[in-house]
Amino acid sequence: MATAKSFRDLIGVPPSTASTSNSTLIIIDAQNEYAEGKLQVSNVAESRKAIASLLEKYRAAKGNIVHVVHVTPEGAPVFTPGTRLAQEFDELTPKDGEKIIQKHYPGSFTGTDLQETLDKAGNKRIVLTGYMKTLLVTETSLGWVQRSW
Repeated sequence: MATAKSFRDLIGVPPSTASTSNSTLIIIDAQNEYAEGKLQVSNVAESRKAIASLLEKYRAAKGNIVHVVHVTPEGAPVFTPGTRLAQEFDELTPKDGEKIIQKHYPGSFTGTDLQETLDKAGNKRIVLTGYMKTLLVTETSLGWVQRSW
């Protein structure tokens, strides 16, 4: 039985692989809300370790790193501004040279300077990690495809 070809195969675009040297790591909404707040997710301890491990690989390689955090209006019941719930996990605290982007919408490109940040980095590949994959990570990946295809 023949293997199905992807759209990229059909139009002659080579496979894309990312490394710490040719991509930007984007960490999306890895905030305490998902561990301690009203939006708690299952297996958060394991996912935190995986994200921290990936972050350490990029740091060790002096790779490009972007932290995207969700910001809500004052008094919001989730990601409440000025509280621990709005902060990134302690083990992911940004270091000097790592970009922090505040977003107000599901997609990390909407209303932010993420595109300009990626253009400045010069990488043509991204690695996405974070929470609410079915909305936030997916929306960000679709935003990337629309801008870079």
